[in-house]
Amino acid sequence: MRLRLTLRSLLIQAAWNPTDLLGTGLAWGLGGGRATAEGAEPDPTVDVGTRWHFNSHPYLASVAMGALEAMRRAGATSDERDRFRVALRGPLGAMGDALVWAGGLPAALLLGGTVWILGASPVGAVILFLALFNGLHLGLRWWGTGVGLRHGRAVALAFQRANLGGWAERARGAAVVLAGVVTGVLSVVAVQWLDRPLLWIAAGGILVLAGQRKGMALSGLLPAAFALALVVLGFGLTLLFGGS
Repeated sequence: MRLRLTLRSLLIQAAWNPTDLLGTGLAWGLGGGRATAEGAEPDPTVDVGTRWHFNSHPYLASVAMGALEAMRRAGATSDERDRFRVALRGPLGAMGDALVWAGGLPAALLLGGTVWILGASPVGAVILFLALFNGLHLGLRWWGTGVGLRHGRAVALAFQRANLGGWAERARGAAVVLAGVVTGVLSVVAVQWLDRPLLWIAAGGILVLAGQRKGMALSGLLPAAFALALVVLGFGLTLLFGGS
């Protein structure tokens, strides 16, 4: 059951839509996930056609899948499971965003970039990133279904004991440190390119276009953004034509 739910969680976003969000995928994952060896009949309230509104972080939605299945086995009514499903949406979404999007993904990406800048092959850096990120989300899915199946409606306490917030803080801290490392290394490397006028011209042009497209959102910073862009562009033109 745990393996089946975990594998089904990989497709929970396949039926994502603006109305139900992850709800259709969650209903599909539970409706087809019955352990027939235990003699359990499929739940008539959760079949492939069930439409729920459910939003969560996709990698932690497996917690809800496991907990709802455990509640069904324990005899919880459909209304009880509906209320519990609604209550899980906020915590799972907020914690997943903090742990994955704000911490794990940037840290994995920056670590891959760091080893590449320091001399690793591009293929090796990509493999490192994929191994780290896929290990993170597959591990979260497997852990989520397990903790949900074990604890059912008490999964909130187990979720709290796991201290995912602490892990999210560590991941964000690692991302910040790696961002500093990458910035420092790139600054040293950039010194070697100071006499390349075409790069400065390209950078200035990009800044001008970016300022034109996004500058209105910066309101008062718009003049400063264009000034910086023109300085960079002017420096590149000086390098290109100044020596001729």
